[in-house]
Amino acid sequence: MKTLTITTLLTITMTLTTTLASPQRPGTGINLRLSDIVREMRDKSEVERQVACIVGQGRCNERGRQLKNFIPSLSTGVRCFRCSRDEERKLKLIVSTLQTRYPVCWHVIVSVLERKMSPAPRVRGCA
Repeated sequence: MKTLTITTLLTITMTLTTTLASPQRPGTGINLRLSDIVREMRDKSEVERQVACIVGQGRCNERGRQLKNFIPSLSTGVRCFRCSRDEERKLKLIVSTLQTRYPVCWHVIVSVLERKMSPAPRVRGCA
């Protein structure tokens, strides 16, 4: 696996933060309870389901749709300005967990976002 540059990781992290925290209506935040995040990130099938949505290999729930809709903003490095510090901390936890506990899934996301691998690597079994 190629070494990712710090700039690439920072850009992807910022994009995922923006994506996860982007509210449906202006001025409203999303509900990110720490207990939900911990539960979801422990469930390998849930992680694979979200990654499959992000890379276009599976169905999406609300969180997955948010991620998928904001993938084009990756190159802009847009930050979530509507997020509270608490929301941003929780979103960084999600990204950090993907990077450390599910590095293969993270690699799939990065590969698709950077369009480096064609066809995209399979999500199944990444977690």
